[in-house]
Amino acid sequence: MGDFSGDGLVNTTDIDLLAANVGPVNGSNDQFDLNDDGVIDFRSSLASPGDYDSDVLIQDLLNSNYGDADLNGAVGDSDLTAFSQNWGMSAGWAEADWDGTGVVGDGDLTMLLTNWGWTAAVSVPEPNSAWLALSLAGFTLVRRRSYSATFLSAA
Repeated sequence: MGDFSGDGLVNTTDIDLLAANVGPVNGSNDQFDLNDDGVIDFRSSLASPGDYDSDVLIQDLLNSNYGDADLNGAVGDSDLTAFSQNWGMSAGWAEADWDGTGVVGDGDLTMLLTNWGWTAAVSVPEPNSAWLALSLAGFTLVRRRSYSATFLSAA
């Protein structure tokens, strides 16, 4: 899901393809309707309430946010550089068109400033049960050897 270009990756190219397909679902573009509401939509303002296909792609699938041009999991200096280099120009996500309009402008600046300093949450994996079982087995084996050695030396 989300790999609209078919290159095996979900990245800025896929965000740009989603933005280019905004409108009603017509049968040939239904893969862009990530929230299954019958409409392909892209968040054009952070003040706009709702559930957008772009939110599913950017926030859920890519673990990123509006303003993260390079999808590195943070909104910061490199994104400001992309924005300042492309102000007023026709552009895609990687060049700072975060509102999906095709041009870097005021809406993109608002998204950058609103999300400035944002970083992706890092999940810490919990130990899996196999690792836990091996650890307990090792502890039991060491404890049994220690007990046997103590018992034999006392005899």
